[in-house]
Amino acid sequence: MKLKLGHLFADKLNLYGDMGNVLTLKYRLEKRGYEVEIEQLNDSNFTISNYDFLFIGGGQDKEQQNVAKLLESKKSDLSKFIEDEKPMLAICGGYQLLGESYLTSDKETISGLGILNVITKAKEEKNAKNFQDRLVGNVVAELDFPLHIESSVTTLVGFENHSGRTFITDSRTSTLATVKLGFGNNDTDKKEGARYKNLFASYLHGSLLPKNPHFADEIIYLTLLAKFGKAPELKKIDDVIEIRAHKKALTLH
Repeated sequence: MKLKLGHLFADKLNLYGDMGNVLTLKYRLEKRGYEVEIEQLNDSNFTISNYDFLFIGGGQDKEQQNVAKLLESKKSDLSKFIEDEKPMLAICGGYQLLGESYLTSDKETISGLGILNVITKAKEEKNAKNFQDRLVGNVVAELDFPLHIESSVTTLVGFENHSGRTFITDSRTSTLATVKLGFGNNDTDKKEGARYKNLFASYLHGSLLPKNPHFADEIIYLTLLAKFGKAPELKKIDDVIEIRAHKKALTLH
């Protein structure tokens, strides 16, 4: 009944409260009687197969360049983790690093792992203090796939702040959601995030999972399924506050 959650490069990629995502999973699992250990994996001295769930957050371009080098040595093991249908959540910069490449606003290319068939290009910012070329603001999006859990909620809410425009390059990678408010992956196609097997990627900070408890429970369901080999029954827990936060975010437009 013990699960291990790995937080990849928490010392480098942890913008806008991203750590709240793993804390939310821990809280909701413990409420259901599971023992949970979170490990911050801040170098390359770890074994990916030891973990039941992995998380990677967002960061600035410099941090992404540093992490890209560390991740390269884990490419094979991380690919196997995903192919084995173990769940992973990637936010913003972490999302970009799991794609094929990221062209920064300084025209430097950061090579990704290519697990997700996406490319990202940053629009060159005209002024470092000017956000006109960034995609910033609240987001409401409708999930593009059915959940395994019972839930009347099918939206995601969050906050985005990124210069990168991400585009899916192959049908092997699917979208996470369709944007109703905000930008999402880019400022043209109204799509947010990406998914492949049980890897979910998103631009939504805030952090994402505390005010999207249904999506947190979907990840929990998939984590338990991969761990124990059978569909789990998730005990109902009190998430009135979380649902209230979600509904409030739906009105922020």
